[in-house]
Amino acid sequence: DVQAVFGGIEYDAAGNIVSAKAVKVVYQMNDDESGEPIELASAAFEDQMNYMIGPDWTLDPPISEGSAWTRDGGEGPVDFESSSVDLYPETHAAIGVQLRGSIGGDVSSLTIGIMLIIVYALLVLARCHPVRSQALLALAGIASCGLAIGVSYGLTTGFGVPLNPVVNVLPFILLGIGVDDMFVLLNSLEATDDDLSVEEKIGQTMGMAGVSITVTSLTDMFAFLLGVSSSLPALSDFCIFAFIGILFDFFFQITFFAGWMVLDTRRQKANRIDGFPFIKRTTDTVACCCFPSCGRIFAAPAGGRLRWFITKFYVPALQPAAVRAIVIAVFFGLFGFMAYAASNLEQDFDYRWFVPSGAKLHETFELKDEWYGSYSGPPVWVVTPDSEVFDYSLIPEQGRLDNLAQIVQENEWILPSSVTAWYALYREYVWECGQVVAPINTTCIATNATCLKRECTDASGELCYPYCSFGKVQRSSTGEPLIDANNNTLRGAALDKYLVDSEGNALPDGIPVEGSYLPPAYFWSWLDQFLSDDPRGAAVASNFVWRADSYVRSEAEVARGIRGARFRAVYEDIEKAQDQIDSMTSLRSDVESAGVGDENASYPYMFAYLFYEQYAVIVREAIVNLVLALTAVFFITLLVMGNLGATLLVLLCVLMVDVDILGLMWLWDLTIDSVTIINLVLAIGLTVDYSAHVAHAFLMAQGTHLERMNHALIEMGTAVIHGAFSTFLAVLVLAGADSYIFTVFFKQFFGICLFGATHGLVFLPVVLSFIGPSASEPFDKQHGKRTQDEPVQEMTKPSHADVKETRTANVPGTAAAISAGQQDV
Repeated sequence: DVQAVFGGIEYDAAGNIVSAKAVKVVYQMNDDESGEPIELASAAFEDQMNYMIGPDWTLDPPISEGSAWTRDGGEGPVDFESSSVDLYPETHAAIGVQLRGSIGGDVSSLTIGIMLIIVYALLVLARCHPVRSQALLALAGIASCGLAIGVSYGLTTGFGVPLNPVVNVLPFILLGIGVDDMFVLLNSLEATDDDLSVEEKIGQTMGMAGVSITVTSLTDMFAFLLGVSSSLPALSDFCIFAFIGILFDFFFQITFFAGWMVLDTRRQKANRIDGFPFIKRTTDTVACCCFPSCGRIFAAPAGGRLRWFITKFYVPALQPAAVRAIVIAVFFGLFGFMAYAASNLEQDFDYRWFVPSGAKLHETFELKDEWYGSYSGPPVWVVTPDSEVFDYSLIPEQGRLDNLAQIVQENEWILPSSVTAWYALYREYVWECGQVVAPINTTCIATNATCLKRECTDASGELCYPYCSFGKVQRSSTGEPLIDANNNTLRGAALDKYLVDSEGNALPDGIPVEGSYLPPAYFWSWLDQFLSDDPRGAAVASNFVWRADSYVRSEAEVARGIRGARFRAVYEDIEKAQDQIDSMTSLRSDVESAGVGDENASYPYMFAYLFYEQYAVIVREAIVNLVLALTAVFFITLLVMGNLGATLLVLLCVLMVDVDILGLMWLWDLTIDSVTIINLVLAIGLTVDYSAHVAHAFLMAQGTHLERMNHALIEMGTAVIHGAFSTFLAVLVLAGADSYIFTVFFKQFFGICLFGATHGLVFLPVVLSFIGPSASEPFDKQHGKRTQDEPVQEMTKPSHADVKETRTANVPGTAAAISAGQQDV
């Protein structure tokens, strides 16, 4: 169809084409497995061509060297300049190259985000006190995360699992989870009695916080382990990396980092300076300045300012039952709205999303849309089977082959007149030999009279169309035509070409081409001649894979047939994911119905089917992986916590957060695809971290439901806030990301941090205060074991005036008053 080749066509009043603004030229490149020489050469050719058209069309510097650009000399000898023609290339590797470039830049931003997490951890733990500071311990915690990252990449790639672009976010995930666990452990360690021995302090810490991080780590691990079964390769591979990483993140936290906790606790008991454990503190002056008053200026309440704020302001704000009821109503209202928003989500994907917004390639996309419209759809190939499975030469099989092309052309998703079927061209090539042609020029046809094409001669009596009466041109091993002593081209044996009917009988000249067939006896030899000698055949020669891998095939090699063949069609421009799925399944069904070979022996294929296949299963995969992850959360949390009520409430929080994120996706113009599904599975794991710590602390606390809520918030609130805020701070760096993967990562992790933290610190404690499960057996803090007879500590709720008028805040659920004037940080 001319509209598939020419764009911006203008017509005169009679409907004739008078001009066009663009012409589309397609070059088919050889290809092979990734990393193979042919594949690398093709990619290099495309890259050099892009650079020749303009340096903006490739990366800086280009990914290859060649005649357009070299590393040593810069500009190569091949260049393109034109004042009248603009070229807009779109190569097979273009999107991959652009994705590589954009991810490279965004990985730098991700690195900055990782550094922010590290700096934040140091700022929180490097307190302005020479002994109480834990900067060196913070570095040890970060180092344990680094070890887990290294093991994850090394071990997983060692097993042959391929890297994919989504795996680039894994260091960020593992560092966030590891730092969160570090804050939980140190928060619990700080809450232990300083009069205990080092062994007792560490034992009590691991007995309390260790259980909490075990719950979160195991749920994360098993959620990703179950995700390995996904039929989406990118998701499955990512889950393998994440499972190994989280496993070793947990392992190094309870071994490597726990060992550093022991050393740091001994250092503090010995009154030695942080970072310089060989130096013992001899004065009370803090390390940050030289003036005695510095301690009063920079000192924070015991447990830190954040813990003081939670105790003095946040926890009291949640005491009225009306406030807690409003909190529950607001969160369920948000859940309902986000559920509605999530119901509007669509599955969609466009490979153009992987191209950065400022890339030159978008100009090609825009011009294709403007000039070609619906004719800018992708080409699709219909592959037919091995000749040993399907004998192309037999007349019934030729009929099926011809019918296949017609069925494809009649498919509702295929552009009109876009099918280029080699069989139809081949049959027409032979059919034309028996047709009457008019004189073309005086040098070929001797007279002005018409003649049969096979009989037309020039003035010297030589045939104008010798292929109609002879075999193919004889060639050297390099493909050059052979000539005789008289400089005449050597040809095969003399034999007039003709067509036959369905019974195999020769048809007379001049009959219509429809209903005719190639003689089975000459099918392969004439096909080889058509592909070798005729320009039309040369245009489709690359669509055959001959059984004999020879540049110039002998008669015996030709007779062996082919391993497969294909022909080309063009889809309409289809935008909706569901329409793309329908177009794929519809064409597959039509091709199958033609009966060319056994079941699935013939099939349509194009590169975009990789995305269409994803669309076809993405909703099912999303549901399956989310259900599996939630199942892992339920059973692991139940197994470790041993309380069904707490487990169900944690599961409720996780479910609500995932629904909220789905709603946020719709509000933020995201769709359901493999990238967003991976982040949703991540959301389950990270949300467990925010909720399980609080739920476990609630179970361990004694007293009334309200007192236990207060205790859980005071004991775990600081760690959860630090973990969530450090991740959120790092995510903000990706707000301006160019690549689709990191843009989606930012948007979804924004929701994970926001909804996960608020559900863990606001919604869950409030719900627990109303319907929380009974407390677990009291914990003997002196001996690190549970006891049956420890009395519940009597707690009194201070009046508003007491809180306002005194410098200490006694809040239900905590026995220690937080003094605003204490010297220790």
